[in-house]
Amino acid sequence: MKEAYPISMPCRLEGFPARIRTVCGERFSLLDNCSYSYGSVVVCSQTPQSGVADGAYVQGEALPDHAVIYSDSGEDDAFGLKLSFYGHGTFYLPDAEARCCALEVRKGIRIRAAGLDKRFETVDTWETRIPADQDLTQEEVWSTYVGTDADAADGRFSATWLLSGAQDGVADISGVLQLGGETGVRLVGDET
Repeated sequence: MKEAYPISMPCRLEGFPARIRTVCGERFSLLDNCSYSYGSVVVCSQTPQSGVADGAYVQGEALPDHAVIYSDSGEDDAFGLKLSFYGHGTFYLPDAEARCCALEVRKGIRIRAAGLDKRFETVDTWETRIPADQDLTQEEVWSTYVGTDADAADGRFSATWLLSGAQDGVADISGVLQLGGETGVRLVGDET
């Protein structure tokens, strides 16, 4: 459900190592002219295009592709195995009667090797209190509602939240997590 920027925006791609080691699945044994088979351990390095958007982020235009890319050769075009990690979020109205926008975050991995081109994706859906009539084409709208925990820089954990209507020092945060189901947090601030 990718839309024009900034209604859609890229996920932050941070903390990926320079190299990764992967083990090939059963499908690799079925591929013709593939250097790898089931159980092969392959070390892949980030490519020159890794982490580089394939265009500019221009308001109202298509969101550029942006991924962390690894290949067995360390190159973008000549490889036996290539893995791309990508993701984006999109604000949308869940239905015609919705009073507030929702945010869908789609993350995935693309695997390419000798005729294999497969994607695996997960989707998280978050409720927000951004009014349905809010003009989401303005960058400052979503940047004031979405944030990332600054303490997550060491890579041990991360927290991304939607500020959903802080009134009288109370903010509700709710969503659906890909592994844990529904979740919610209520923060009550002390204004004194």
